[in-house]
Amino acid sequence: MIKNKKIISLSIFMSLGLLGLLFPAVGASLPGIEKYFNVGLSSSGIVSSLVQLGYALFCFTGGILSDFFGKKRVLVIGAFIYGASGILLAFSQSWMLTTALFFIFGSGSGLIFIASNTLVIDIFPKKPGTFLNIHHTFFSLGSLIAPIIVRSLLMNGFSWFSIFRILGFMSLGLGIIILLSRMDLHTTKPSLNSKTTDIPLKIRYQKVLKEKRFIRLLVIVFLAIGVQFGIIYLLVSFLIKVRELDFGDASLVMSAFFALILLGRLSCSYLVSRISSYRVVLVLLVMLVLTLIFGWLTRGAISYVLFALTGLASSGLMPTLISIASSTLEPEIRASALGLLSMAGGIGGMVVTLSITELADYIGFNNSFTIMIVLSIISVILFVRIIRTAVKV
Repeated sequence: MIKNKKIISLSIFMSLGLLGLLFPAVGASLPGIEKYFNVGLSSSGIVSSLVQLGYALFCFTGGILSDFFGKKRVLVIGAFIYGASGILLAFSQSWMLTTALFFIFGSGSGLIFIASNTLVIDIFPKKPGTFLNIHHTFFSLGSLIAPIIVRSLLMNGFSWFSIFRILGFMSLGLGIIILLSRMDLHTTKPSLNSKTTDIPLKIRYQKVLKEKRFIRLLVIVFLAIGVQFGIIYLLVSFLIKVRELDFGDASLVMSAFFALILLGRLSCSYLVSRISSYRVVLVLLVMLVLTLIFGWLTRGAISYVLFALTGLASSGLMPTLISIASSTLEPEIRASALGLLSMAGGIGGMVVTLSITELADYIGFNNSFTIMIVLSIISVILFVRIIRTAVKV
């Protein structure tokens, strides 16, 4: 058994890196998927939507399972599901089977996301905001290299599914390491006599949904993280189809986006220990609105730089919002509540991506892309109201 806390913590951090690799890999692979199966943007958009749907549903389910059966078990199961679906994609010749496997891929990702985040909160209870941002830095590292790997594979003649096969084997290996790790009891399976398992499921969610501040944060996550996922999945396709960049240059913009997410996460892990988390989120949301608006309005290099800067703007949103939410919740309902929060982000990503790709057939991709601008503005307005009612900044 592995007992070293540093190795265990690193393994948990790396599990979120798998998600960082997956989401941009899906986005960067959409043009290749369209060509391979001879489908259009609206059809390929179903792929990213199903990944998001599986992710969202199993963030929610994973929160429940983590509270009742232990976070470590849920994390291991998620890693094995993620790994198996990635490997099986390489053998699929059917469009229907491929879309189903992407849904399963997203399901494993949802389990990994919620279990790993709640484990980090348990392992580092004194500084959850700092360590959640560090945890999400690994997501950023994965996101940074994913477009580069996809670009390299495709330009060297490999098929679009090669990246997912690689991710599958990585996930299986990481799942085995976590399975062999020995964690403290309060970070794994709760005692059958514990306060956590005494709370019926219905009562658990009644307690969560009575928290008005949590409900407001739920809406913010749906909007803001939905926009972040929309950028991750659709920016490469937007730059190719609307701005007429070649795949290599579009992938470089996407890599810059994730490099700035990485920089932002590192910065936010420092800032949240110095200033109000509410202030950090507000600044990021305003920056997201401005970079999206002016990125869409401008052309050429300035536009590409602004789109890349949306990565900095969205960098610390999810970990900091999770930290804010966890500070308002009782420990025995925390995983279930964060499952709801994560599901909201996943559903938001699915709704945003599907709306943009479906409307593109009617009003054009350039116009449907503005949905993300509108939702970002709404998220700023709502978050300002949260600040006024919850805390002085």
